[in-house]
Amino acid sequence: PNLSLDLRLTDDQENLIEGGIDVAIRMGTLSDSSLMHRKLCRLRRLVVAAPDLVARCGEPKVVDDLAGMPCIAWDGSREHLNRWRFAEDGKTKTFTASSRFRSNQGMSLFKMCLAGLGVMRVAEHLARPAIREGRLVQLLPDHGPADDTAFHAVFLPDRHLVPRIRTFVDFVADAFRAPDWEED
Repeated sequence: PNLSLDLRLTDDQENLIEGGIDVAIRMGTLSDSSLMHRKLCRLRRLVVAAPDLVARCGEPKVVDDLAGMPCIAWDGSREHLNRWRFAEDGKTKTFTASSRFRSNQGMSLFKMCLAGLGVMRVAEHLARPAIREGRLVQLLPDHGPADDTAFHAVFLPDRHLVPRIRTFVDFVADAFRAPDWEED
């Protein structure tokens, strides 16, 4: 669409009113029910590690095996991402990742994972290309994630009828319709 964009990249959840933001793209479970939203696509997080780390530490066979591996962890407002939910023996099992290094910046954590410094639970859109390229290995693939969420476009309730916002949200929804990272 013929629009102007002001792109802000952050792992923090910005206030739309204070930030003068028309539309935000958010990953995960939405916490603020006062906002309007449109689901763009599914978001899964995969537990991955660099092949050399797996060679050094061994490949985990069950969730409890992760306790013997170095992990990469979030801090601050993203600490909830350190609780990794799996399906094991028909039940949900949670592993809490701890680490000697923590950060609130996702790409720095992802780069540490790629460098073989620890196991990480990472969004599928980052993990799948790295897995295809052989830079990462998915761990416990038969213990699928038990907490699928989504990408959403969020906006203020009184703004959904504004033509530029509706046009942009429709455009983004179309772009996310069949993400190239998803597997069937």
